[in-house]
Amino acid sequence: MPMRVLSLFIKFFHRPKPAARLLPLFQFIFFMLVALPLGNIGIFAQSPESAAANPLPYTDAAVVWRGFTHQWTYNHRLNRLGSYVLNTDFAQFPYHAQAVHTSATGVGGDVGLFDVQYSYVAMRDVAVQSGSVTIEFSGKEGDMHNIVKHLLADSKIAHSQAPSDCIVVLNGFDILSERKADKISLLHIAVSDAEYLPATNKIKFDISASMEATCKSFECNRFNQKFNYTVRVHYLIFMSTPTYNNNEQSEQTPLHATEQTVRRVYNWDKDAEIDLMPEQHTISGIKGNSFSEAILAFKSISLHLDRDHWLLDWHSAIMPENYDAQMANLGIV
Repeated sequence: MPMRVLSLFIKFFHRPKPAARLLPLFQFIFFMLVALPLGNIGIFAQSPESAAANPLPYTDAAVVWRGFTHQWTYNHRLNRLGSYVLNTDFAQFPYHAQAVHTSATGVGGDVGLFDVQYSYVAMRDVAVQSGSVTIEFSGKEGDMHNIVKHLLADSKIAHSQAPSDCIVVLNGFDILSERKADKISLLHIAVSDAEYLPATNKIKFDISASMEATCKSFECNRFNQKFNYTVRVHYLIFMSTPTYNNNEQSEQTPLHATEQTVRRVYNWDKDAEIDLMPEQHTISGIKGNSFSEAILAFKSISLHLDRDHWLLDWHSAIMPENYDAQMANLGIV
């Protein structure tokens, strides 16, 4: 598996002033699954072709979003920016999904360079289903806007075979200005823990989003203070299936997750730009070779700025380095 660096880095162009503070943070979740072949950017521990040639009892497959990078050649307001993965229902190998990236400048034309990070997973005794929800912000520039969506998703597992564990993760987002582009100062997107409701065979969870933006620079319309953005949030639900739960030979769950929050603070001014510096982290699960493979996914992603800024670069991605099944440690660089 190729090693990649962990990056959570957002660079903003701004007019000369004392050093501004950039406070991005994200919460990612560490999955451990039984007999789970995985890979990054098309490099598979077991390819779909080999899986088809040597069939194993895989019950589901998915592509998990691990973040993205985007770079303009000069600064822009936030008109549109998004990165997400669209999964399809699994039937057989090869499995197909779409990795999507969206972007639009505020006024001037430009060229954007981007990279989407993801992991391909084929699973046994774990089912996965995807979905999305649209959050519409409307109000006044400079105000804090918060919305929580309470969701009830139909379980793809039959009611007579209720899942024992449910985990929901972010699978990307898409931010779109409906009227005019503003300069962002705060963004937060998160998905809550999930609860299975056996009476209705539904999965209950929340998706929340917060956003603040304004525009007071020379290119903005001072007479239009309206704020209208749409944020579409994509998610994946992982569920342990009764095929494994009813296996009397083992009481081990096929699905386990550990959460960890990473926070970074940046200071910069007109003379000192931010340099992307990798950070090393380790996240741990259940020891003793209980889980043969592991993956990473987002639970939340957010940034907090001292004020509104133009956007130049955005780097938010989590990259696995190696997984020690005996110690249940997953390295991230």
